[in-house]
Amino acid sequence: MYRNPETADEQYPRTPRENLHHSLRLLAREFPGRTVKASKYEIPVFSWEGAGSERGGEAEYIKYDNILFLPAERDVVAVSIGDRNKEWYKPKVGMVLDDCYGASLIEQEYSALLLQRMPKETADMILEHYVENVAGKDDPENEHQFSYAMHLLSKRGTRRFWKLPLFAYDEYGLFEKSRRFDPDSSRVLKKVDSLGSAESITQAIAQYAQGKAQETPLAHFARHRDDKLELSEIKVILKHLAKA
Repeated sequence: MYRNPETADEQYPRTPRENLHHSLRLLAREFPGRTVKASKYEIPVFSWEGAGSERGGEAEYIKYDNILFLPAERDVVAVSIGDRNKEWYKPKVGMVLDDCYGASLIEQEYSALLLQRMPKETADMILEHYVENVAGKDDPENEHQFSYAMHLLSKRGTRRFWKLPLFAYDEYGLFEKSRRFDPDSSRVLKKVDSLGSAESITQAIAQYAQGKAQETPLAHFARHRDDKLELSEIKVILKHLAKA
């Protein structure tokens, strides 16, 4: 869980990143028993294959903490908050915090919201497996397999920021992906002024899950990114659960 070093205990949550993280804690309190540990591995946002003498590679890594399986209107929404890797030797890309041409790139650390719809049956299987085989158990192999399954669950939505509708910077505020640029690969963000507290972010996520995103800043995301996990992806996730 992210905590700004300048935030006193009695002030938390104070910053935009803290508010984003705290929104997940509020949801977990409202829906107890539906949270699991996310992957212990970092997930790259960008990756590319090598060609000829050129080597492939990865850049811009995000590490998630917990995943909450939020009951939705027709299915379940996996909700998680991740943080950009801050180690200097990890390849990174810059972000543009302005919805216009010619803005400069910035490389400050951020937190991001992941929203991934999935079938209720799949979410129930993950939660049941976590309780029976992982939570409170001292079994490194089970933990490894479960962690990798959650890695696969988060990987598709993390790639090219596909399922990341909100980004929080302590220095600048809360942002969504710009609608004026290519939404599949855009690193251009637009300021969101209507979600200034953890409670308001929690409410927006809950409304999205209930199919009422048109009333929130998540409306554009819901119209263009509301697809579920594909069957082939679900099969691979469940395959790793079965190994645990």
